[in-house]
This record gives sequence, structure tokens and C-alpha cells, in this order.
Amino acid sequence: MTVIHYCTATGFIRSWGTLEPVDGKSHLPNHAILRIQDALYGPDVPGLARSGVASVVEIDPFVDMVDLATLTIVKRPAADQAVLLIERLALLVKLAVAAELSATDQYMVTDRNVANRETWAVYRQQLRDLSKQPDAPSMVRNWPCHPTGAETPANLRQHLARIDAISQSSLTSEPGIPCPI
Repeated sequence: MTVIHYCTATGFIRSWGTLEPVDGKSHLPNHAILRIQDALYGPDVPGLARSGVASVVEIDPFVDMVDLATLTIVKRPAADQAVLLIERLALLVKLAVAAELSATDQYMVTDRNVANRETWAVYRQQLRDLSKQPDAPSMVRNWPCHPTGAETPANLRQHLARIDAISQSSLTSEPGIPCPI
């Protein structure tokens, strides 16, 4: 059985797993628990596939939510998915920039002999300038070239690809409405 904690106002999934709360209630304020018999959901049910772990329904809180009227798992609207992924991407960009600046501090120390110090200084400034971009997808698309030739962090590219895929699917389903990304 899969136990899902969901918001009673929005249907958004907060957490899920196989452990039943001691008192049978959600410990999160304004949340309730939905219990799903895993046998009801198999590989033939769209959107819900069994994971490699025995008796756990695979849930993606960016894609899935609880329909409050029927208390079933449904897909979120594409626009909601994109907004959530963009918010997550913004956090990932912030963390990646901080990590890159920290990792490249060594090239700015004056008592260390670095042949291409100016290249590193420009790269670091370009990282800082990413915050001038209008949104997180633009930050990833404009990620500066690393002096060693390393690519944009893979997790950022993967998130951007998910956002682009959702945006394209919402554009084809709603003609005439410009993509918000």
C-alpha cells in the first residue's frame, strides 16, 4: 500500500511512501492521507507505474496530484508543472552558481600562480551576471563557457529539457496562447 500525504486545499502531493503514520493522520497541517492499494495500479495504468521497490506506486509530485472530488491520482495541468519546474530550476541555478564560484575561488588567489587568471575572472563575473536574466530557463541557456570546456551542469540541462517539453505540449494543446517561458 502506498500512503500519500496531500494538501486538502490544492490536492498537491507533499510526500508518499509505504509507512503508515502512527495515528493514521497526516502530521502536516491542512493535509490528509490517501491510501492506494498498489495492486490496483499496474504498468497498464497511464501515469502510474510500479517502481523497482516492491509495493510502492511511483509518484512524481511535479506531474501528479490528488483530485479532491474523486480522491484519485491525476495529472497536473501542464502550466502548473512548468511553474513548479521553473521554481525548482531557479533554486538549482542558484546552488550551481554558488558551487562554481566556490570551486573557482582557487584561481583568484593572488599568491597562486595561474596562467589564465583573467579568463577565470571573466567566467566568474559571467556566473554572477546570470542573475540579470529574466528567468531560470534563460539563465541555463546563457550559462557561460567554462574555461576548461566543461558543459553546463547536467541537472540544469535535464530540468530545462523537461520544462521545454512541457511548454511545447501546452503550446500544441492551446493554440494562440504564447508560451510563458
